[in-house]
Amino acid sequence: MMLSIIIPSYNEYACLLRLISYLHRINTGLPVEVIIALSTFNTDETPSLEFCKIVHTPYHNRGAQMNYGAAMAKGDIFMFLHADVIPPESYYEDICLAVDQGFLFGFFSYSFHPTSPLLKINSFFTKHKGIFAGGGDQIHFMNRELYVKMGGYDENWAIMEDFEFVRRFKAFHGKYTIVKNYAVVSSRKYSEKSWFRVNLANFVAFSLFLCNVDSVTIRKVYHRMLYGCFYKTSNHKDSSFPGSP
Repeated sequence: MMLSIIIPSYNEYACLLRLISYLHRINTGLPVEVIIALSTFNTDETPSLEFCKIVHTPYHNRGAQMNYGAAMAKGDIFMFLHADVIPPESYYEDICLAVDQGFLFGFFSYSFHPTSPLLKINSFFTKHKGIFAGGGDQIHFMNRELYVKMGGYDENWAIMEDFEFVRRFKAFHGKYTIVKNYAVVSSRKYSEKSWFRVNLANFVAFSLFLCNVDSVTIRKVYHRMLYGCFYKTSNHKDSSFPGSP
């Protein structure tokens, strides 16, 4: 079973180098292709990596970037992965097992690095199904046929496109799985902005989503709560993060 890993990226050069190096090490012998959907608005250096395919997308919108990458994919299963998330080494076997069990869609629970008692609370909830399941930094994987039937990610969503996809999937099918084998997510944002501030911004954004507020407004509110008036990206590289070369 061929697996296509699709990574939307914008100004994440250091994260990409770390992630792709890690995937290259653990993917040996596996039928896996890696596609980086790099926004043409990217101002970072473009990685030059022989063991993945970089496609330049005319979008700065994660949902549109993922769809663009998926259009180039050859796999039977699609896996959508953030550049700052490290999947478990057994991710391929985990996904194959879920597919063999009849699941067309699923995602991974995750933990944070570096962690803390408060972040362990966040991690605990990623193992369980519920209203917050499937969003944030969770790795989506799905059958190609399901992706096509669902029409991919809704490109009208400037933020929360993962939650929007999960909401449509639940209405369409409803049967999904959470792989309880932790992916590792950088806790950089929590360290920089504080656990309370990030969780408050997440809660407000999700509440607006539930109230069917348009995604542009949600993004403006979320960024204002975290970054002030301007959205800022960070090129900080945490060399202690799992998967670092």
